[in-house]
Amino acid sequence: VKEDDFGSLSSITTSPCRNAVLTRWSGYKGSLIEVSSSDLTLESTTLDGGSETSITSVEPAIWSTKNLTLKNLTIKNFNNISMEIGEGMSAVYCSGSVNISGCTFENLSSRKTSYDGSALYLEGGGFISNTSINVKKGNGIACTSSSNAVTELKDVTINNDTGYSIYAASDVKVHKESTGSYIKNVDVRNNKKMSIGDGVTLDSSGAINLQAGASVDILNNLTLTSPAT
Repeated sequence: VKEDDFGSLSSITTSPCRNAVLTRWSGYKGSLIEVSSSDLTLESTTLDGGSETSITSVEPAIWSTKNLTLKNLTIKNFNNISMEIGEGMSAVYCSGSVNISGCTFENLSSRKTSYDGSALYLEGGGFISNTSINVKKGNGIACTSSSNAVTELKDVTINNDTGYSIYAASDVKVHKESTGSYIKNVDVRNNKKMSIGDGVTLDSSGAINLQAGASVDILNNLTLTSPAT
C-alpha cells in the first residue's frame, strides 16, 4: 500500500472507518505500507503480520523515507527473517522524522542480532510518547541518525527478551510526561549521549553498555528494579 492510497480516507471520521485492520497475506513478505513520495499520518489502525511463528517477512510493517506520524496505532505479529545487511526491522523503518503517540507494538521478532534487528529503526530522530513496545526477539528501538537528530521518549515502555531496549548510535533522551518510562538495557556508541530523566525505571537485569566515547547523563531520579551491581 502506498501512502497516496490513504489520502481519500483523511476526512472520514466515523469509527468503523477509522479503525481499519490490515492483515498481511501469508504469501507476502514485504511491507504493508510504503511511504516514499510524501509525509504520512496514520491513525487508529491495526497492522497485523499474521502468525509470528509461521508467517514471515523480510521487511518491516511500515517502510518510510519521509516523515511519519503514527497515532493510536497497533503493529503486531511481525517476524522478520531477513539476514541481509541493513534489514531485519520488524515494525517500522523511517529515514525521516517520526512522531509516534499512543501506539502499541507487540509480538515482534527479528532473526538479526545486530542493531538493525530492531522493532523500530529510526534514522531521522523524532518523538515517541505514551507507547509500549514488546519484542520477543531482537532490539526495541535503534536510533542511528547521521544528522545528529535527537530521539526523545516520554512514557515509553520497552520489553525485550533479547537484545537492547535502546540501541543509541545518535543522541537519545528518555524521561516521563505523566506515567514514566521503562527500559531494560541500552547500548550507547559513536560518541553519542543518552540522557535519562526523572520517572525512568531501569530493569537492572539488563545493563547500560557504553562504547568508547559514549556517555549517559542521569538528570534526576532513576529507579532500579533491584539494587545495581
